[in-house]
Amino acid sequence: MHATIKSEKGMALLMALGAIVIIGVLVGGVVFVSTQDYRIGGNTVRQTRAAAAAELGLNRVPQDWNLANNQRPVGNPLVMSYTAPRGASARVTITRVS
Repeated sequence: MHATIKSEKGMALLMALGAIVIIGVLVGGVVFVSTQDYRIGGNTVRQTRAAAAAELGLNRVPQDWNLANNQRPVGNPLVMSYTAPRGASARVTITRVS
C-alpha cells in the first residue's frame, strides 16, 4: 500500500492541469466560433446593402431615361448617380458600343 500512495503523488496536479487545458480549449473554440459568426453577419449585411444599391440603379435608369440618350456617340459614357433614402448610393455607367 505504501507503493500505491507514492505512485499517486502529484496526480491531483496533473488532473487539475488537464482540466484547465480542456476548459481553455473549449473557451477558445467558443470565442473563435462567435467571432466567425459576427463576421459572417457583418458580411451578410454589407452584401444585402450592395445588392439593394445595385437594384436601385437598375430600377431608376428606365424611369429617368431620356430618348435623346439613344443618339449618344459610340464610346461616350453616360453616368447617372442615385442615392437611396438610407444613404446607399448607386453610380450607373451606360456606354453605347455600336
